[in-house]
Amino acid sequence: MFALYVYSINVVTAAVSLEALQGNGTNGGGNVSLPSSATAVYGVTVINGDNVNLWGGPSLQSNVIRQLNRGESYEVLDEQDSWLALGESEWIYYDPSYIQYSVQ
Repeated sequence: MFALYVYSINVVTAAVSLEALQGNGTNGGGNVSLPSSATAVYGVTVINGDNVNLWGGPSLQSNVIRQLNRGESYEVLDEQDSWLALGESEWIYYDPSYIQYSVQ
């Protein structure tokens, strides 16, 4: 079984399987510990509305960081109730009338 982890370095993103990192694959890799900064990806969301608020937390009492627009897509890193995390302290409220969400 493979788990997908995403590492972001500046603008570059690389996906690595847990099995490859731990050396359980057929390529003879070594025992490398998984860095604590690895983040599992739940799915992908596409914004189908205009001026969708990106919040600082999973609450309407949080600050609005900026607004997202139609056609933008993001990896979902966490889910909490009807909220989707797009990054650390970056959340959108999931409403299927203006957000498409595909679970991986």
